[in-house]
Amino acid sequence: MLAFYPSGACAPILKSDRNRPLRPQDMEHLKAVIELTRKMEALALKGDKAAVDNGCWALNGLIRDYAYELRARAEHERSNHDRKGGASYSV
Repeated sequence: MLAFYPSGACAPILKSDRNRPLRPQDMEHLKAVIELTRKMEALALKGDKAAVDNGCWALNGLIRDYAYELRARAEHERSNHDRKGGASYSV
């Protein structure tokens, strides 16, 4: 089975993984994704300050949009597992 996202991307969903609580390596992965999104946002802000034309601003806007989308999905995944009784963490 595949999950389709609004962006058109898809990912396999394994039935055995749907209700599995987060493992330590899962938590570390989500933390890394959220940290990456913070770096992406900082990069986009730095790029906006140095932008010289519309193409640069558009590129920085894409970086920022993808950072927001990735962070929202990572936080959603974390909260889903928290509700299922999985391990919790703060980022």
